[in-house]
Amino acid sequence: MGNDKVVLRRPLAKEARTIKQEFALLSALQSFFKVVPKAYMYVEDPAIIGSDFFLRERKKGIVLDTHFPNDTKQTEKLARQLSEIMVDFLVKLHAIPYKDTPLKEKGKPDGFMERQVYGWIIR
Repeated sequence: MGNDKVVLRRPLAKEARTIKQEFALLSALQSFFKVVPKAYMYVEDPAIIGSDFFLRERKKGIVLDTHFPNDTKQTEKLARQLSEIMVDFLVKLHAIPYKDTPLKEKGKPDGFMERQVYGWIIR
C-alpha cells in the first residue's frame, strides 16, 4: 500500500451506503487532488469485522473544528492565512473536471440550485 499506516473506515450505526460513497469519492478524486487520501480497498463483507469497511491512506495534520489546538496562538493573521488556504483548496477542488471521473454518475448537477432553494423554503 506504500504507507506503513492506514486508516480503517467503517460505518457508525447503519451508514454502510455512506461509507461506500466515501470510498468512491476518494477513489475518483485521488488522481486529481493530491491532498485526498488514497483509497486502497473496500470490503463488502460484514463477516470480517461486523460491517463493510474500507482502508485508506493515513494523512497527518490538525483537524480544525470548533477549537484551535491548545498550543496555537489565535491571531487575525493566522485566521486570514487559514481562510486563504481553504479558499485555494476549494478553487482547486471545484476545478476538477468531474465529467472525466466516475463522479459524473453520482450527482444531479442539473437543477441543483433550484432543489437547494426549494429545500430551504420548505424547512
